[in-house]
Amino acid sequence: MSLAKLAEPSLSTLTIAAVRFSLSGEGDGLFMPSFDQFLTGAVAADLNCDINAVGAVSELAGLSVEGAPPWLFAQDGLNGKVVRYNHDGRVLWQMEGGDDYRRAKVIWHPQLFVERYGSYRAAWSTGLGFLALGMRLRTNGGVMLHGAAAVLDGAGVICTGVSGVGKSTISRVLHAAGALILSDERVVIRHGGDGFRVYGTPWPSSAGFACNGVAPLRGIFFLKHGQSDAVRQLEQRDALRRLIPVSMISWQTPALLDPWLATVERLVTDVPCYLLEFRPTEDVVEVIRREI
Repeated sequence: MSLAKLAEPSLSTLTIAAVRFSLSGEGDGLFMPSFDQFLTGAVAADLNCDINAVGAVSELAGLSVEGAPPWLFAQDGLNGKVVRYNHDGRVLWQMEGGDDYRRAKVIWHPQLFVERYGSYRAAWSTGLGFLALGMRLRTNGGVMLHGAAAVLDGAGVICTGVSGVGKSTISRVLHAAGALILSDERVVIRHGGDGFRVYGTPWPSSAGFACNGVAPLRGIFFLKHGQSDAVRQLEQRDALRRLIPVSMISWQTPALLDPWLATVERLVTDVPCYLLEFRPTEDVVEVIRREI
């Protein structure tokens, strides 16, 4: 039986990117299968996050904001809030926490939430889950990226770029060459005492890779389809320009940006970044291996 199906209806514990989430309250349903290994605590946690699912709140049924964006991030002193709207400007769910989101609560629309997600745990497979993780990491030297991550010869590498650039393709190529694929869609980087590390997450893309693993980060490769395999190291300014569009950061909320920007700027300073033109063959693995 799937470990996700063994979760108690009122409490679950997840460990994602060394953050231990203790979920309590009115949460129901099942996690998607990619969450199974993140319920086992395979990676030791050094941060905690307690999230209470308060449940459906009738007051949300009457709220509608014309022209509301899909996401609203707000920060008022030590009080933070994330709101998810649908295309009609109605609130699907709302998460409130402190500045560091060590503790948070979640409320949701009494009808629209279930229609959209099916259940609370199912909602963790989309924005609710990775926003909770992102907000907890914001003031702790971490950030989530759109990218694929692999462990090659013990070294962590990230392959990233805009949609369609080949993240799932290179994940399959690296997997065929024996690398451990941490994710083919969303990865987490965190800075610790020994430098940056890369973590897998339970949110895969089309290749389906989701591994609760971690490795020291040795290189970031910005992907580009090419007629041959070629790599060149990027200057920090160029790397930062390329990294910003693939960083999952609430750019529309200036009050939240400073900790994230500090992490991203340190990332391109400490970790070599490359432009990688590649063909979908295993030859590209040797190109990556030479750089790390």
